[in-house]
Amino acid sequence: MVFFELQSRIKYYYAFTKHEMRDLLAVVIVAGVIFSFCDWSSERVCSQGQVDIALGIYHLIITTLAVALTVFVHESIHRISALNIGMKSEFRVWWGGLFASLILAFASRGIIQVLLPGGTVNAIIVRQRIGEFRYGTKYWDIGLIALFGPLGNLALAFLSKAVLIALPDAYFFQKLLWVNIVMAICTMLPLPQLDGISTFMAGRILYVLSFFG
Repeated sequence: MVFFELQSRIKYYYAFTKHEMRDLLAVVIVAGVIFSFCDWSSERVCSQGQVDIALGIYHLIITTLAVALTVFVHESIHRISALNIGMKSEFRVWWGGLFASLILAFASRGIIQVLLPGGTVNAIIVRQRIGEFRYGTKYWDIGLIALFGPLGNLALAFLSKAVLIALPDAYFFQKLLWVNIVMAICTMLPLPQLDGISTFMAGRILYVLSFFG
C-alpha cells in the first residue's frame, strides 16, 4: 500500500519545472568542463602533454554524460525521499558557487576540482500530509531529504568502482566514480546554499556521522 502511494506521488509531483531544468543544465555543462579540464591530451595529467582537440572534445562529452547521470541521481533521490513524507523538493542553483568552482578549475589548471551546485527548497504538500505533522516543516525531515542526495552519489560511486574492478580502463566509469565522490563531499559542506547546512541543522551528531562516515 505504501509503495502504491509513493508511486502515485511520483506520477503527479516528480516532474522537474522548466526553471529547474535550466539550472540543472547549467550545472551539468559547467561541471563537465571542470571535470574534463585535465583530459585534453593523451597524458591525461594536468598541464602536461600536447593538447589534442578531438580527444578533448570526446572526453568532455563523456564527462558531461557522467555528470548528467550524477546530478540526475542526486536530485531524483532528493525528490523521491521528499515525496515519501509528503513534501515537494525543488532544486535551486547557487550561481556564485558554480562560478567559484569554474574559476578554481581555471586558476589551478584543473588541479582543484570542486562542485558547489546549490541545494533544494522543500515545501509541504498539504493533501499528502494527512495524519502527519502538517503544520510546518521539521528540521529533521529537511535534513534527511538533504542527506539522501549525497548518499545516492556514494551508492553510484560504489557501483562505478565495482565496474572498474572488471574494466579498469573504462573512462566513463572512472569519471563517474570521481564526480560522485566530489559531488557527495561538496554538497555536504555546511554552507547556506548547499545540502549540508540542512543536515547540520537537523542534528549535529547526524551531520558529523554522515559527513565523516
